[in-house]
Amino acid sequence: MMSPKYNIFYNTVGFNEFKLAFKSLFKFNFEDEKKIKKFEKKFAKVLDYKFAFTFATGRMCFYNILSALNVKKGDEIILPSYTCAVVPNALLYKGMKPIYVDISLKNFNQDINEVIKKITKKTKIIYIQNTYGIDCDIKKLKKIEKNFNVSFIEDNTHSMHRSKLSSLKNYYGYFSSDHSKMINTHSGGIVVCNNSKFAKVINKIQKKTPFLSKFIVLRILITYILEFLLLSPRVFSLGRIIQALLIRTGILFYFKDELQLTKPNNYPSRLSSVQAELALLQIAKINKNLSHRRKIASFLESKLKWYNFSKKTINQYSWLRYSFLVKDRKLFEKKFSKNFQLDSWFSTIFHGRDSNFNLLCYKNGSCKNSEFISKHIVNFPTHPAIPFKFLKYTIMKNLKFIKSEIIK
Repeated sequence: MMSPKYNIFYNTVGFNEFKLAFKSLFKFNFEDEKKIKKFEKKFAKVLDYKFAFTFATGRMCFYNILSALNVKKGDEIILPSYTCAVVPNALLYKGMKPIYVDISLKNFNQDINEVIKKITKKTKIIYIQNTYGIDCDIKKLKKIEKNFNVSFIEDNTHSMHRSKLSSLKNYYGYFSSDHSKMINTHSGGIVVCNNSKFAKVINKIQKKTPFLSKFIVLRILITYILEFLLLSPRVFSLGRIIQALLIRTGILFYFKDELQLTKPNNYPSRLSSVQAELALLQIAKINKNLSHRRKIASFLESKLKWYNFSKKTINQYSWLRYSFLVKDRKLFEKKFSKNFQLDSWFSTIFHGRDSNFNLLCYKNGSCKNSEFISKHIVNFPTHPAIPFKFLKYTIMKNLKFIKSEIIK
């Protein structure tokens, strides 16, 4: 048997989810509204929102929020210049104009002072991203609401805690249940809000949105099952090779639309009911999930002091990953390659796109912090599948090296 190696993100799936996914392969009932609504109500309750609506991915949630807000061609949206390519893609599908702002070198979130400078009469929305599960400057954002007539869309895809912005009048948010996120249904997203009028509009949009075909849902379930088996610590090194071969043969399914500048097929789509069932199993253990992540983040912060957070502050955040900057990322990743699959993220300013950022209306050199961070970011895993003792031992063994590489 090989020595264990821990993958950076495939993190929360247990045997109960594996068993449910396997049994569902033979049922072919993927559009059960009662099961979907059961999860949506549970999610809203756990995260303390009034309303929740599911879709096939987080990016489709974002797109549908834009539809519900009735954005027009040429409307401006201010967003961080360090995100996934699917975010500006959704804006381009709607004909909106992205206005990028730089991000902080310390917490990797948008600089709110820069956001304020770029608000104009054409600004329709301010897009808030809590990168790696760390909240941005909430106090300054609340001041914006008082002085400007704009809506706020919060990207909670790295988080799984109630937003401190949700009390804002024009607040709309969304979460993700992608396999890299806090809960894992392979793909999926949840729109949240506290505005009953907006909820009615999103509800209508959801009812008109088609489900994915049964064939695609079956491929999603097969991928979910095989990732559980292939990416487990004891077989991870070999499993990654097999996974790559299965991707090439088209057996595994992933939404791969990062480079598509026109709206792809099956966009938007709805979350299947079997994925809603998987999400119920995941959300039931979210407190344990978060507790483990915060324990790891607290330990790493005590040794590295990257964020200079108190323990109280640490426990307010979700910690999708513990991220910081190093001098030589390739050297750093190689150092830990026997223990972790680090696969640093985001390694470009628009994850999923490596070049031609002008196609997303970005001017090279305009956001220097984002560009610098994308070359030097590394992430340690925080997920429940990685034993705390193993991570602690590995960090302490290599602490001198880490401190020599870290950029302060």
